[in-house]
Amino acid sequence: MLKKSASMAALGFALFLFQYNSLLFAASTDNALTNVQGQVEIIHNGQAQTAQVGAKLEPSDIVKTGPDGVADFSMNGVAGSRVLGDSEVDITDTQMQSMLLKVKNGKLILNLAKLPKESTFKVETPTAIAAVRGTQFSVNVNNFNPGNPLSSFAVRDGQLNVFSPVSQETFTLNPGQALDIPKEFTQPPSIRQALGNQRLLGLNLAA
Repeated sequence: MLKKSASMAALGFALFLFQYNSLLFAASTDNALTNVQGQVEIIHNGQAQTAQVGAKLEPSDIVKTGPDGVADFSMNGVAGSRVLGDSEVDITDTQMQSMLLKVKNGKLILNLAKLPKESTFKVETPTAIAAVRGTQFSVNVNNFNPGNPLSSFAVRDGQLNVFSPVSQETFTLNPGQALDIPKEFTQPPSIRQALGNQRLLGLNLAA
């Protein structure tokens, strides 16, 4: 069942994720939305509001997209993020020293410039924690198997460290590599090659 779920996740990942040939993130110094398409909401203090370009993002805000939704946002001029359709991302911490996003469900593409030594950037999912310093990568959280969500990571450029709380292992992903981590497993996760169109082609960060 796990192999089937992982295969479905990998296939879904390949089909949706890298349809963009020239994905460009604006390096704004603000923590704000830089692009909005389709159905996108910001949930602020429990209240949902229609997202608009330029809207500021504050800690505990949630970016939620519908099936046709796409939302780009920048953090502190060093991180560009794209939230794809049917996704939910919690803006947990926006401070330069401790940036943190939590992907509750769906798909997120990230492009980070090289961070200052005193800064950190982490992405947390229901099954893993990824720590990055200057990387182009993607995250996909699938909840198709109730009670056993599956997190998939793929790296285009740079290096990504992914920690599994269940196995207490840290995996280091290099360009062209991917990793699937379910909440429950009988065998420890292992690094695999990213699918051909899972390599974030054309992902750029504007200076």
